[in-house]
Amino acid sequence: MEIENDGFAPGSAVADLAGALSSAAAQTRADAPGTAGSEADALPVGFDYIDAERTRLGSDSIAVALIYRSDRVRPIGEPMHLAGGPFDTDSRVPLAQSFTAIGSGDDGAFRVVVNHFKSKGCSDAQGDNRDADDGQSCYAPVRTASARRLIEWLQDVPEDAVGADRTLVLGDLNAHAREDAVRALLDRGFVDLLADGGGHSFVFSGRAGRLDHALAGAGVAKRVRSAGIWHINADELPEFDYDGDARSGRRLFAADPYRSSDHDPVYVDLSP
Repeated sequence: MEIENDGFAPGSAVADLAGALSSAAAQTRADAPGTAGSEADALPVGFDYIDAERTRLGSDSIAVALIYRSDRVRPIGEPMHLAGGPFDTDSRVPLAQSFTAIGSGDDGAFRVVVNHFKSKGCSDAQGDNRDADDGQSCYAPVRTASARRLIEWLQDVPEDAVGADRTLVLGDLNAHAREDAVRALLDRGFVDLLADGGGHSFVFSGRAGRLDHALAGAGVAKRVRSAGIWHINADELPEFDYDGDARSGRRLFAADPYRSSDHDPVYVDLSP
């Protein structure tokens, strides 16, 4: 959801991360080899990333990215990104890619689009974007416009491409589950995969809520086996973070999953 926006060439942040994941996965597999039982099992574990074929994705210093298991799925078609409107200077540019499972045809194809909508920070909010005291904080109109523009974009794809009903919308929408931005997607047929017991994904000033979402079009929703939130970050001490906590001046970092981010990760299990 947030990675250095320095392009996609070798040596870029996303290339480094995918390479490190592949190296770690290869070591894990070597330490505990399994039994190959399918085409995917026979492939070496590998992580790759979607190259948007641009030097940058939007103008911000931070961007979204897509990393995938190359022994489980393969990209089909070209990557897509959405610029303009609320994605010029407010919400970050979304990135989308269609995939199909290794060993299956394109009939099982699905699209993943990753997003990071405008934050709730109020320091520079003006006009309608100020806090309306309705529980949504600042920039609710920008986040709602972002959701509506995203819907239009997904519905504009050619008929022979993977359409909105087979799209999985992921990301930090900076909106809770009943705010206008999320409701705009739900009203257009997307299914909230975390609605039943997903819990919270973020804690701010002692208040817990879910800003991180997995919303599925009807065609992909019926292929979902399970979905949830892995609670390893939001409830943990900021001192566990890799750069410590500036407020206390303490750093209690350990090389384990806890507080690897300030948001909890979301997972979705698919049978494409």
